[in-house]
Amino acid sequence: MFGYIFLFLTLILIEHFRRGRVWALWLLPPLFVLWVNTHGSFVIGLFLLGFYWAAGMVRFQAGDPVGLEAEPWTRRQRLDFELVMLFSVLAVAVTPYGTRLVGYTVHMLLDSKLQMSRIQEYLPLGGLRLKILLVLILAFLVAQVVLRPKYRLDDLGLLLVTLYGPFVHERLLLFSIAVFTPLLAMLLARWVPKYDQAKDKYLLNAILMVMAAVLVWVKIFPSRQDLQKAVDAAFPQGAVEYLQRHPVPGRMYNPDFWGAYLIRNLGREHKIFIDGNAQPFEDAGVYSDYLRIGDLDRDTPLLLRKYRLDACLTQHWGALATYLSASPDWEQVYQDNLAVIFVRKKQ
Repeated sequence: MFGYIFLFLTLILIEHFRRGRVWALWLLPPLFVLWVNTHGSFVIGLFLLGFYWAAGMVRFQAGDPVGLEAEPWTRRQRLDFELVMLFSVLAVAVTPYGTRLVGYTVHMLLDSKLQMSRIQEYLPLGGLRLKILLVLILAFLVAQVVLRPKYRLDDLGLLLVTLYGPFVHERLLLFSIAVFTPLLAMLLARWVPKYDQAKDKYLLNAILMVMAAVLVWVKIFPSRQDLQKAVDAAFPQGAVEYLQRHPVPGRMYNPDFWGAYLIRNLGREHKIFIDGNAQPFEDAGVYSDYLRIGDLDRDTPLLLRKYRLDACLTQHWGALATYLSASPDWEQVYQDNLAVIFVRKKQ
């Protein structure tokens, strides 16, 4: 979410610059220092800078009447933009790890094939949200024929790029919304009276905003009890309590999305098999073996021996649990409505 906030701020600052406020552009380098130390989506921010810089290099008009146009930067604007781009690129090296953090981010983007194929947010958009997006795109296309609006080339180009994003990775949906919403507002503005500052009621606006914030806090923001219920439903609390009372000697298999929970609750003396930070495990070849074990590959018995696993913590309904419950080499020592623990029988 911080990454998306920085993304929105970048779009806002570039828009201010396009309207002649040069000072806004110089806020981008310190913004990128915060961004690179917060989330890997800073790469999208750099892409935005490059995109708008390239769009400002051409003059273009199309349509009758003119419906699509591009106005090149002035010499001064181009110089300011190029200097800010340079300082922004240098800014992403201002981390405790120098440029290695940038390299690691690029490495994840290019070399995370297994994660991209298994983690939901990296998969193409589907379900109800896909249907809603398609309806919006269709309505937007109809509006182009009926209303014949006028666009800047960079706005329309960025819209096409961002609308393609959710069809590749679900998590890029919010990026497309950030670009699509202002263009939709431009279409709807035809039926909205022009802004009149004299009609603003600042006190009333402030009261309404406070009331909305209170409503969100009271009705939507989860209580500690709700959060605890969510944790209990998703994470093996009972299994952890069992392991605290009956530590399992040797190495134990666990699902990746339980890894951080086990680290937090069992401490460093308990060595987990894998956690949600899958990239180092994928680089080492462990992640593919982890998936084969969980999916009950034909080599699962060999992989359990390869990693010298003496215990397995997994979901009780999974294929691995079914296999271990039927294996004469394993013994079930704990089960609840979420998790089950097996230990290897002593020979």
